[in-house]
Amino acid sequence: MTPEQTRRRNQIQHVVDDNRPLATWIIQLQAISYGKSRFKCLGSHIPIAMTTQTVDSECRHILVVDDSPVPAQMVATVLRKAGYEVSIAHDGERAWRKTQEQQFDLVMTDEQMPFLSGSELCRRLRTDERYQKTPLVLFTSKRWSTNMDRLTEDLDIAATVYKAFRPKELVNTVKSALSHGATE
Repeated sequence: MTPEQTRRRNQIQHVVDDNRPLATWIIQLQAISYGKSRFKCLGSHIPIAMTTQTVDSECRHILVVDDSPVPAQMVATVLRKAGYEVSIAHDGERAWRKTQEQQFDLVMTDEQMPFLSGSELCRRLRTDERYQKTPLVLFTSKRWSTNMDRLTEDLDIAATVYKAFRPKELVNTVKSALSHGATE
């Protein structure tokens, strides 16, 4: 790795470690600039060494579902740094297929996605015996309406995370949702 690449990686690490909302990260990370043309998908340019961590065998496996690659990668980065194993799906259908191939300890899904919405994914998961007690977390940029509150209650959604999250809040929400699911 060249000195310039090391400097950029360290700058990115500082931004991701900071306890600021996601939107602030994206703006600051763009300012660090890997070059305008290479910055189309931030997630693919985050150094691998920064996003991986030695995972304990008792580690919880989380599925993050979002059709926007940048927020999905940011959430995954924060959760990996907290010691979780994380898989990403970029739409509801892919997420559904992944849940049929392997078991996840928590599913965090965006609500509005192509092919299969987050709420429809949650409905399907609740009908699958393996996922009836699995904590589900909705990840959204919108504030709830009365219909969404009812949906959250009907599907036993453990928590809601807004896309303007702070890393510490995200980790605390996931810990809480996992302990909520473990007590049932």
